[in-house]
Amino acid sequence: MNVAHKYPPLEGWLSTKDASHRIRVLFASRFTLWAVFDEIPLDLLVENLDVHVDGRVVCLGPCRTLSEFDKEEQVIWLLPSQTFYDLELLFMRQEVKPLPLELSGLHPPRDYRQGIDPLFCDFVADLTCEMNDMMAHLDRMDALYSEEPPLVQSVLQSNLIARAGPRFEGVLNTWNQKLIQFVALMSKVERDHCGIYFRLQVWSILLRAPFLAQSNMLARHEAVDSEAHQMVYRNNYEGNSTFGKLLHKYAVGLPAAQAARNVQHECADILQTCLQNGNSASDSKYRVLVITKGMPFEWLERLQSPVPFHNLVLTLLDPDSDTQILAEAAPQIKKMETNLGTRVQVNHIVVTIGDLTEPEPVGVLEKVFDFICSFGLLDSQIDMKARAILRTLYRWLRPGGEMVLTNAAADNPGLLLEQYWNDRRRHNRTEQQCLDLVSDLTEANSSLFYDETKIEMLLRVNKPFPDYSSRVFL
Repeated sequence: MNVAHKYPPLEGWLSTKDASHRIRVLFASRFTLWAVFDEIPLDLLVENLDVHVDGRVVCLGPCRTLSEFDKEEQVIWLLPSQTFYDLELLFMRQEVKPLPLELSGLHPPRDYRQGIDPLFCDFVADLTCEMNDMMAHLDRMDALYSEEPPLVQSVLQSNLIARAGPRFEGVLNTWNQKLIQFVALMSKVERDHCGIYFRLQVWSILLRAPFLAQSNMLARHEAVDSEAHQMVYRNNYEGNSTFGKLLHKYAVGLPAAQAARNVQHECADILQTCLQNGNSASDSKYRVLVITKGMPFEWLERLQSPVPFHNLVLTLLDPDSDTQILAEAAPQIKKMETNLGTRVQVNHIVVTIGDLTEPEPVGVLEKVFDFICSFGLLDSQIDMKARAILRTLYRWLRPGGEMVLTNAAADNPGLLLEQYWNDRRRHNRTEQQCLDLVSDLTEANSSLFYDETKIEMLLRVNKPFPDYSSRVFL
């Protein structure tokens, strides 16, 4: 019996009709688990399973057995059958998340339409009608060649994308221009109300594009989502249909997505200049801290030789306890090493966002860094927490070091479209609001500049040497 050891075991109690057993509970899959017994049970009809998680007892309820009892390893495979739980979250993050099985409560009551301008309702109806027409046509075309060999399907779909793409993009551009005109005149309350209405009407359309499905379902209300960032950086045609691929490519080509790519390139260029200028610690090691929340790693590939540092130390700080972060970053780190012509020491640490707001977060290998960067971290934090995080990161900077963080700018049309199509809620800020986050770092040299779309801002904070002499940004 192959017992999974992906996550540490949990303690639990398994109850049958006649007995209660103390067991170890191991992760098997997102919805199943292994129960390991100290003694052979006489009855395997599981009436209840309690699991001890982070100092509390979680009742998983009755379970269905999916395998015969393995007498050698004294283990059995179980599926909680009354309520489904995301067991990966239970084991990985100690989060208890039952999955809704009923259909009730999926949508707001019918009065969610109350207060919506009839002209906006007509606008959304017309948009939905045209999108559905295009979707139906492209789906019919896909069906015509669905039984062809894969190579033939690929060629035909590529031709279809090339022929239909310009018209598809033009139609969506027209509708989005009209959408901005509607939204620009609304108050924030009206925007949120109409946004719910808009997404409910186009919901089946949104789910055809992987990027929009990810933004609206898997990471709802999260300002930062790593998989969505990866899609933005790849900027490819992705999806299971021609319509889905066209919609996905359109979404990752919008100005807000382009801005996200721009700041990644800008950050890489800043780091490249820092490396070339050769200002490092006394041991000649140049230490870079990357806060991985929402960050793709492809930007590392832009680092090029020649640089004077053959002792680059890259630390990946993971706030989400994602044990796969090193595997995800490995291809880009390898390309970076090839470009730099040297091996790079890579460290991986886990420090939650909550710990970053504390005076002395735990788990940091080296608390002195020459360069610190993150994309999107400020967007996900309210002002108070963002200030606390920046204070912590600033303490970790070596004198002469620099940190670069991005934040979406307030009041630009690209973000209005993002909020309607993606249902994202970022903490967008004005220039002054962003600079105010580091206003209590009185000795720091701070500056702010935009990417070329004027959607994303880069906050650069330099820590001067002890004499606080004026430093010129690189």
